[in-house]
Amino acid sequence: MKAAREAYDALTSEQKAVVDKEEVNNGSKIAAAEAIVKPLRDQAEADRVIGLIAAISTPVTLADEAAVKAARKGYDALTKEQKAIVDKEPANNNSKITAAEAALIDLKDQAAAKKVIGFIAAIPTPVTLSAEAAVKKARKEYDALTKEQKAIVDAEKTNNSCKITAAESALIVLKDQAAVDKVVAILDSVEPLMLDSLKAIVTAREEYGSLTQEQKELFNNMKALQRLEKIMRRLMKYSERSVKSILQSQQGAKRRLRKPEKRMTC
Repeated sequence: MKAAREAYDALTSEQKAVVDKEEVNNGSKIAAAEAIVKPLRDQAEADRVIGLIAAISTPVTLADEAAVKAARKGYDALTKEQKAIVDKEPANNNSKITAAEAALIDLKDQAAAKKVIGFIAAIPTPVTLSAEAAVKKARKEYDALTKEQKAIVDAEKTNNSCKITAAESALIVLKDQAAVDKVVAILDSVEPLMLDSLKAIVTAREEYGSLTQEQKELFNNMKALQRLEKIMRRLMKYSERSVKSILQSQQGAKRRLRKPEKRMTC
């Protein structure tokens, strides 16, 4: 029939006139045949897509993604008449595709949120310095979520973004305390005063200078550091023999270092 239509349409008007004079095999026969075949073709295409829609599981799972995409592609390629046939189906119609697409989005959101909830749960309580990698991973994964996925995470009672924020704050406090403790440990090592103690005192001053303002506020041993530096300056004025004598006289005046106050963490 297609060949007959193409052949007829390729004729000139004079040639078509000759064909149309035929009582049976003329242009009208082609048109009549097309009128019969078109509904059959439309039904066949519609049935094919209905089959693709029927292949989508109920309820929808992540494994149905390929089936949903195939059904959508097939439906969108139909003509207006073919879509109308599909949409008359009680169950396997375009509405099922749309619902399946929405379900897939929700399932993907749930899966992404669940993954991040797992990363947050891996952050220990209380937080320690060794948890820094876990905290950074949880933050990175959370920030990469969509608005809808973040809402799912934050609906969690415990393992939500608030736990990440609290852990980040706790790490800052721990790092500050560790930096201060390092300076205190150097001062503790200058006991008793010896010639090689001078280097430790210089190092203590350098480490103190590298502290942030917040960390310096935690340091409660400035008087001890300054006293040791004063002694160091005096020692540098004398020969090695004199230094030993002065050091021996300092043994009865050992410094007292106060441990820095620990910050409260939530």
